[in-house]
Amino acid sequence: MADCLRKALKWLAYTLLLLCTLLFASWLWVRQQATTAGLEVDSVNSENRVCVIKAYVRNYDAVGIPGRAAALFGSRYYYRVYDRQGERLATSEWKIWQYEVGGDEAAHWIGRAALYPTTEGWAAWRLLQCNL
Repeated sequence: MADCLRKALKWLAYTLLLLCTLLFASWLWVRQQATTAGLEVDSVNSENRVCVIKAYVRNYDAVGIPGRAAALFGSRYYYRVYDRQGERLATSEWKIWQYEVGGDEAAHWIGRAALYPTTEGWAAWRLLQCNL
């Protein structure tokens, strides 16, 4: 009896682990699709106009019902910094532990630091390339 219970619990644990892994992988896929379909909502040049920080909104609606469900578990906003040639220098899109915000709070520059708003205050990148 104890051996049968142990096997059942082991099977249940593996099943739950597999289910959680599949849900997380699905959420990451939906998030990536929403990011790819994202819309630029703001851009701010650095003081010397060498770099630009752009704010985007993930388009979860492009993924349908799974997108609407995934939107409940992550930030709609993400930020990217580009140099003058259009090369991406930094991005917040894969900081899944961070909840970026937008709207009233706008990203901005302080010297070579690109700051963007999060629910925990301001996050920043210090970029040497933007200090020319």
